Amino acid sequence: MRIENGNLKKYKLGEILDFFNGKQRSKKLGKYPLYSGNEIVDYVGEYNYDDNIIIGRVGANCGCVQICNEQCWVSDNDIKVSIVQFLEDFLCSKSCSIFQFMIRIWKRKSSVKSI
Repeated sequence: MRIENGNLKKYKLGEILDFFNGKQRSKKLGKYPLYSGNEIVDYVGEYNYDDNIIIGRVGANCGCVQICNEQCWVSDNDIKVSIVQFLEDFLCSKSCSIFQFMIRIWKRKSSVKSI
């Protein structure tokens, strides 16, 4: 929901979040965590996303959500979620300073946390 001209406006989930399928795993080994089934299963030499919200798509962690604030490879066993820019802009507006603080913290964390 969003307030526009003093009125509350409802949005569909797909209007405020972008969903992407992960990609087949990179074969090159390296320093970037490889997420598959919403857990780190290896480290690869390239990344396909950064600042991630990851949802497990298959396996024991299907439906589990994690925040990963580093570059990583998200495999085709997961879904990557991004906040649509207008929502981030709204949450970071001066009138929503607590959300601005939360977005900054989320983007600066370097560890992975389960929600």
